[in-house]
Amino acid sequence: MLMQSREKGMDHLHYSRDKNRDMDLREYLTVIGKRKNILIAVLLGSSLIGVLWGFIATKYYEVSMVIEPPGSMDEGIQNYDTVQNVKAKIESGAFNGKIFKALGISSMPRLIVTQPRDTRLIRVSMERPEGGTELGINILNKLMDELRTNYSELLEYKFMRADNQVKAINIQIHTKLAAVKLQIDQLALLEDRERLLMEELKETKRSTDKLLATSDFISEKGTNKDGVAALLYTVTIQQNMTFFHQIQSELSDIKKMKENMRAAIETSKSDIDQTRAGIENVMRAKGAIKNIVMIQEPLVAPHPNGPEKKELILFFAIIGLVAGTFCALFYEYWMSPRPLVVLENQPI
Repeated sequence: MLMQSREKGMDHLHYSRDKNRDMDLREYLTVIGKRKNILIAVLLGSSLIGVLWGFIATKYYEVSMVIEPPGSMDEGIQNYDTVQNVKAKIESGAFNGKIFKALGISSMPRLIVTQPRDTRLIRVSMERPEGGTELGINILNKLMDELRTNYSELLEYKFMRADNQVKAINIQIHTKLAAVKLQIDQLALLEDRERLLMEELKETKRSTDKLLATSDFISEKGTNKDGVAALLYTVTIQQNMTFFHQIQSELSDIKKMKENMRAAIETSKSDIDQTRAGIENVMRAKGAIKNIVMIQEPLVAPHPNGPEKKELILFFAIIGLVAGTFCALFYEYWMSPRPLVVLENQPI
C-alpha cells in the first residue's frame, strides 16, 4: 500500500514536470488572452503615467549663437586664429571663472561647440530648462565678451603694426617730396640760365651783325689803314661767331637737361602717388581687421528638445506591455491549482 502511494505520487510529480516542460508559446498566448484585462489595465496605467509625465516633466530648450573667428576681411578672408583653437578654448572652460564671477553662478551648463559644414563659423549651444533660458542667453553673451577681450591684445598689435607702416610710408613720401622740390629748384636754375644765354645769344647776334656791316663798309673804301681795321673786324666777327655757336650748344644741352629733369619729376610724382596708394591699402587693411564676430545673437529655439510626448508615451506603453504580460502570467500561475506532492519520508 505504502509503495503504491509513493509510486502514484512520483508519477504525478513527473507528470507535472513534463507538463511544464512541454508548455509552448500557444499556451502563453492562451494565458495572456485569458488574463487580458490585467494586461490592458497595466498597459493603460503605464501609458497614462507616460502622458502625465509628458505634461509635468521639465522642458528643455536649446540656446545657441553663431560666431566667426577674428581675422581680416580685406581681399580674401584670413583667420587670425583657427576654428579648432577657438573651439578648444571654449570647450576647455578657459573663460568659465570669469563668467561665474560676472553672473554670480556656481556651475556651467555643458557647451556644445560645432563647426557648420563648409564654413569658417562656430556654433555654440546649450540646453536650458524652461524658465532658465534667460541665464543661457546671458552666459553666451558673457562668453562672447570674454572672447573679444582675449583677442583684443592680438588686434592691438595688428593696429599698431598698421600705424607703423603708415608712418614709414609717410617718411618715404616726405623724402621723395624733398627730392622733387630739389629737382624743381634745379629746373628753375636751368630755366634762368637758359634765359641768360638767350639774351647773350641775341646780343652776340646784334653785335656780329653790326661788325659785319662795318667790315663791309671798310672793305668798300679799300685803303691800307682800313684794311687793318677790316682784319680786326673779321677776327672779332669770327670770335663772336664761335661764342654764338658755344651758346647754342649750351642751350641745346640745357634743353636736354630740362627734358630729363621734367621726366624725372614726373616719375617722382608718380612714385609718390603709388606710395600714397600704399597708405590707402594699409588703412583699408586696418579697417578690415575684425575681432571675433557674432553672426547670430544668442537665440532660444522655438520648440523644446525634450521630452517628446509621443516617444515618452510609446516608451511607457512598451514598459506597460511587458509589465502587463508578466502580471498576467504571474496571476495565472498564482491562481492555478497546485498538484499534491507526496514526500518520501512522510509517515502513513
